[in-house]
Amino acid sequence: MPAWHHDSSGNESAFEDTFTYVISRSKDSSIYDDEDLFTDIHPSYLRRSNQSRMSMTDEDNIVSQYVQPPSSPKLVHRRPTESNTPVFDRQGLQRRGTIMSDSGDSFDMISAYGSDQDSLFKYNDDPFRSHKPKWSAAGLASTVSSPSIPKHLTDKHVLPADYHSATLAGGQMDDFLETDREWDETALKLHQYWSLRGTVNVSVLILIILCVLMLFMGYPVLHEASQQKLRDTLKTPVDDQPKSLTGLRTSLIDPDTPPEALTSKNSRTNKTMRLVFSDEFNQDGRSFYPGEDPFWEAENLHYWQTENYEWYHPSAITTANGSLIITLSQHPLNNLFFRGGMLTTWNKFCFTGGKLEARLILPGRNNVSGLWPAVWTMGNLGRAGYGASTEGLWPYSYDSCDVGTLPNQTYLASQGGGPLAAETTGRYVEDFGPYLSYLPGQRLSRCTCLDSTEHPGPRHEDGTWVGRSAPEIDLIEALGNNGEGEHGQTSMSLQVAPFDAAYNVSDPSGLIATNGSTHASKLNDYTGAVFQQAVSAKVNTSDSAYTLTDNQFDTYAFEYNPGTSKDSYIKWFASNEEVFRIEAHALGPNKATEIGARPIPEEPMYLIMNLGISQSFNWINWDVLSEDWNNDPSNYRMHIDYVRVYQDEDKISEDSISCSPSKFPTAEYIEKHMEAYTNPLLTSWVGTPETGGYDHTFPPNVLLGQCK
Repeated sequence: MPAWHHDSSGNESAFEDTFTYVISRSKDSSIYDDEDLFTDIHPSYLRRSNQSRMSMTDEDNIVSQYVQPPSSPKLVHRRPTESNTPVFDRQGLQRRGTIMSDSGDSFDMISAYGSDQDSLFKYNDDPFRSHKPKWSAAGLASTVSSPSIPKHLTDKHVLPADYHSATLAGGQMDDFLETDREWDETALKLHQYWSLRGTVNVSVLILIILCVLMLFMGYPVLHEASQQKLRDTLKTPVDDQPKSLTGLRTSLIDPDTPPEALTSKNSRTNKTMRLVFSDEFNQDGRSFYPGEDPFWEAENLHYWQTENYEWYHPSAITTANGSLIITLSQHPLNNLFFRGGMLTTWNKFCFTGGKLEARLILPGRNNVSGLWPAVWTMGNLGRAGYGASTEGLWPYSYDSCDVGTLPNQTYLASQGGGPLAAETTGRYVEDFGPYLSYLPGQRLSRCTCLDSTEHPGPRHEDGTWVGRSAPEIDLIEALGNNGEGEHGQTSMSLQVAPFDAAYNVSDPSGLIATNGSTHASKLNDYTGAVFQQAVSAKVNTSDSAYTLTDNQFDTYAFEYNPGTSKDSYIKWFASNEEVFRIEAHALGPNKATEIGARPIPEEPMYLIMNLGISQSFNWINWDVLSEDWNNDPSNYRMHIDYVRVYQDEDKISEDSISCSPSKFPTAEYIEKHMEAYTNPLLTSWVGTPETGGYDHTFPPNVLLGQCK
């Protein structure tokens, strides 16, 4: 479009300024007639209106020079008041002929205000200058002449004169305003401001918001509520003791325990020992999923630490015919080919000192190897199968501040390294090199800095921390020996750290293996490796005490007195006969590795019973095992008739049967690090979450220069 400018005669057009004002005033009800309208526009108008009109031809020439229709009008609805409401552009001036065909039929021209004396725009001194578009329209009621434009130029682009013009003839203004009032006063119907697409969009948005809220707010609340509900089902509101549930005992001593089993004799002092815990498993159909039993819980995990081939699952454990039954079966589960069972009293029942006795039938045969049945105990600060909880605690039993608390049992290179025995007396050089230990160091040691807040306590009189750990005492770990006439055996052992040189105890005279009338025993040739020192004996089992032989029960037990004194010991029994003993002095200080005495475990110990299969324990006779499974999938079961715990009657106390005794507390520390004790996928205390670690550090150690 050509630029607007002043012509050589100085005449200026009032085209845009004048009609812009006309349009704005046409929207106001204060316009009464044409004369008032144009008088209001500008005083000079009256003078111009009396001048002689220019001819139609002259006006046509002017318009043809300066006025052109838009190339692509943009049309919108003004208001959808009536079905015949006109469609107009964003400036309210152009109209589509297909909808408003009367624009050409009724008014064959477009009008503009101007004269020879006026230019089309007045930029400098016009008080009514406007930025309205360069197209205007005037009605036939106007008192000024109207230059005409041929119909074919206006038919598709110009409003009718009675729609947005200087004046509306007759009552058309009132009709127009009345239509607006009807629109303003009419309530919109739902379909006029809502749509299916809008409904779907809003619904999806609301759904996304609800899902996000549920994920980050709802789920944590519901999960905690469900867990609290499980905990509450085992407690009464007044005494915090297990509730009396249908068929579920509430006392530590099973009411089904026969009277003659309520006491026993201490084999060393001949003092009376009283029963403090028992489970006779006489009620059939028990299950041990989390929250179902006040003392036992079946684990749901893979015991990766010993490279087991089975997945431990609660469904593998039940009671029947007066016994607890743990079944190992060819049942694929969680990408493993076997399903076994592991039952513990972790953080529910523990004992310190006394006697553990179990009567059971071993699975399989005495002369076929491959299965791994076990009954054992561990310190409550470590939860079996939860790698993060046991790292740096198992299998320590140590309360000295020396090199035995450090990683690999060696000093730092900057400290000169050594001791030599710790660097050179490892027995599995091809696999691990000459180093004695691959342990990460004792996490909760006596060397922990005095101001540490990451030690569960207590302290010694000198202010140093008591060394804490998760020691292990094994009642039985049974295995078969292949071949005709071979006997089954069980390993009865204490796992130890830190290690003696070459894994040989400091004083071998403290280890005694004895032969009973039924069971022959001998010290185990296997004494440990880089992750544990094993102090153990192999004891022959009864050939009849297997499910696939004579299916007879046999009794196994150990008795111990914690500490490092001359009265501290562990004894093992089979068929009520002593078969192996460890005296405390066997684990005294070791000069070669520069370590102190390893106490007979003083930590509160909990019970564990499991049946699994692993190449790391003994050779697996797959041919025979597979044939037996094919004959009967339930062939490999361990039956436990009862479990009983006794203590010297003069030593029984609240602490002696607690999982968090005052001298060896555990509750606060476990609560503080509950994730490490409840998430079996965490394999390390110090590892990053990406590698399956708990992402915590060991407390600082004074020997490593980490204290302030």
